[in-house]
Amino acid sequence: VMGCFASKKKEELPVPVPPAEDDEDTKQLIQAILLRISGIREKAEDYNANLQNQVVAIEKEKCVSMDEQPMRVNGVVLHAFAPDEPGNSLLEATEGQKIEIVVRDMGGWTYCRTKDNTAPGWLPADRVTEIAELVADHETGGAEGLLSLKTGDMVEVINRHYSGWAQCRRWTSAAKGGDLLPGALDDDREIGWVTDAYLQDNRSEAMLATKWHRLVLQALDEVVSCAKQLEEYLSQARPEDRSEDPEWMDKCMQFCLYLSNELTQISEAMSQHDQSANAAGHYATTSVKVVGNSEHELNLDEGERLLVVEADNADWAWCQKQGQEFYGWVPRNCLIVEAGPAKSEAAKPEEYDWNLPIWLKVHELARWWSASGQRYCDVTISEVNEVTNQVTVIFVQDASCWKCVPFEHFQQPEADWLLQPMQDKAKELVNQLPDWIRVGRTAYWWSASQHRVLPVSIKDINSRRRQVAIVFLVNKDVKKLV
Repeated sequence: VMGCFASKKKEELPVPVPPAEDDEDTKQLIQAILLRISGIREKAEDYNANLQNQVVAIEKEKCVSMDEQPMRVNGVVLHAFAPDEPGNSLLEATEGQKIEIVVRDMGGWTYCRTKDNTAPGWLPADRVTEIAELVADHETGGAEGLLSLKTGDMVEVINRHYSGWAQCRRWTSAAKGGDLLPGALDDDREIGWVTDAYLQDNRSEAMLATKWHRLVLQALDEVVSCAKQLEEYLSQARPEDRSEDPEWMDKCMQFCLYLSNELTQISEAMSQHDQSANAAGHYATTSVKVVGNSEHELNLDEGERLLVVEADNADWAWCQKQGQEFYGWVPRNCLIVEAGPAKSEAAKPEEYDWNLPIWLKVHELARWWSASGQRYCDVTISEVNEVTNQVTVIFVQDASCWKCVPFEHFQQPEADWLLQPMQDKAKELVNQLPDWIRVGRTAYWWSASQHRVLPVSIKDINSRRRQVAIVFLVNKDVKKLV
């Protein structure tokens, strides 16, 4: 038996195959990409932290209780939503209901408020959409990808970008014969880009002041998230995975380059935003062709040089064509502001005796003719600017609405003026009202039928009709004229 076993050959054990390893050059290249991605992520996180602090400071400065502010409709509910449990911060909404969007998207949720519930709360972001009205004609000049729209047109805002452009979809489909809820299966409305400055932003002052910051924060969050994904992918990938795709390394390098370019663009946008905030007296160059849509807007070619005369408005700048006597408004996102200030003598136009009406004084009450409403609205003159040669007025009924009137407007016949003086008798009547009667203030109404006081909001003070309009907070469909 022993002999039989001895005659047999020993069975050969399989030789273990060592795991595949990258060569030294590949290892160094992967480490270089990881190091580059880590630097991009850390820089984006630093930008994010600084911007977050700016947002907190701005909103703290402009903070006003939401209860004290009128509701500003700027959105609609696509699909009804009812929270599982009542009493939390989630809102209940019905399909087609109009809402005010306060913060558009935070982790898949939209912070908003409804007419039935003025206290803000949360709705799923995919169940609501933002809508906006065009404040001026948006002519595209034949440019591909842009939407051509008229004043008063409504659009659905699909996406906003920190560069100052908004991707929009026409709100009304002529083929459907009326309003169409976004997201419908047969939705064939045209999509394109619109200059953000042409869209009416129905938001609070605090949210308007931080709108650009939040768009940049959104872009930075995307950079950080993508960088973390690439870091994890590179650290966990095996050599055999890379050998299966010959372009694996090239794809990683291209994606790293994309993130680097995106962060560079964000950094340049932040730098340009800081310069633009103090752009008055500086020269700027147009980044695209600008089509003026009114007598107060400039027509400009791409690369044309301008002098920024006034830059107090968040979306528009009052500019002068270089070496010419043409002044007008230009969307700020179309301007690249130069770092150096212009010569002081160039910052002011030649002096001219406009012979303005004597009633054009700051803090004076006046009347503005609304072509859309076909009536006069009470306004307050907030500024008479002799540098930009224009008058700025603020509406008494809504302090977030304003108009600018160039001095040359008053060279027309007085009957054609959109801004008219308030009659002495009307001013006397307004001044006789108690100090607490101001638009937007909360007051109390004694109900003789219910024998109790009810909270109301002062909506309008009409000097011509000699009436104060109020709306009941418990039921905003109930109104009274006093």
